[in-house]
Amino acid sequence: MTILHYHPIASERSSGKLLSEDTPLFKDMFFGEDFYRGWTEREEMRINVYETDEQWEYFVELPGVKESDLKVSFEEGHIKVSGERRFEESSEKIAKYHLREIGDGYFERWLHVHEGANMEGISASLKSGLLKITIPKLETSKTKLIEVKCVD
Repeated sequence: MTILHYHPIASERSSGKLLSEDTPLFKDMFFGEDFYRGWTEREEMRINVYETDEQWEYFVELPGVKESDLKVSFEEGHIKVSGERRFEESSEKIAKYHLREIGDGYFERWLHVHEGANMEGISASLKSGLLKITIPKLETSKTKLIEVKCVD
């Protein structure tokens, strides 16, 4: 008895049915489970973090999120950004989506807080879908330049 290795994509490709509407691969790629998932499973929040001598700044993309649907908290050495993005559908009942790339639903992301952060002075603001979190540094953690003396 011969054991054959079955490779579903190779067999579909050789028969010319790789992207035929009748193949499960086509349906999974375009209208499968991923098509119906919420925001957190489809994409991550994009974030920029940078540091100055005085503070750390986090910029988080949150398009379509209202301030009332957003929560920023500090827990166990991390900042937790969570909330819900909701889209108001048209008043007419949607019979069938043809394409749905804009995710909605609950989201959550944990951000590392650097050592030497002054959590008492933390602030956050939301403007045009961009969340800005500012964390000042403790006085002791600021960079101090040390003068180097030349000894000849």
